[in-house]
Amino acid sequence: MRQSALPREPVLPAQLLPWVRRETARLHDRVESHVDLVAVLATQDTYGQWLERLLGFQFPAEDRLTDQLGPGHRVQSVALVAALAGLGRTSVDVPVAAVAGPGSVSQALGLLYVTEGSALGRDQIARLAGQRLGLAMVPAPGGATTGARWAKVRRIITERCTDPAEFLTGASNAFVAMEEWLCT
Repeated sequence: MRQSALPREPVLPAQLLPWVRRETARLHDRVESHVDLVAVLATQDTYGQWLERLLGFQFPAEDRLTDQLGPGHRVQSVALVAALAGLGRTSVDVPVAAVAGPGSVSQALGLLYVTEGSALGRDQIARLAGQRLGLAMVPAPGGATTGARWAKVRRIITERCTDPAEFLTGASNAFVAMEEWLCT
């Protein structure tokens, strides 16, 4: 994390998400650069492999979120399993990433920001998969509820975050862990 990322002035709740988005933009772009859409969308099999890779990150990330924030955070992995089932992959036994546990609630909210935010991108890719692979329906992880879920998560973050610097640390760590997982 760049030293300039630490806020000079207090970050108000309404400024928190735009601020962390600006501060993590480079990390977000690096993760996106590892998604080769041509390869991912080449066949149903390659798309399924990509979803399995994401699931391997999501399972342990949701475990860490539950440890720090309590139950109710096993949403994206359930959606990924459903998407895989829609592709005929009903037995999901995937290697999992080593996702470090956040050290505070604010850091956990940073992890939540990254894992839930990634569902928006997955939905866009799922729509492309439906078009490019000629499938009648490719289930989108999160489906039609992703936007509503993201709005809820944004409210939770804004209401519960007590330390913007820790929130930024949690989001940055999550982006780095996701990048490392996608590149292995």
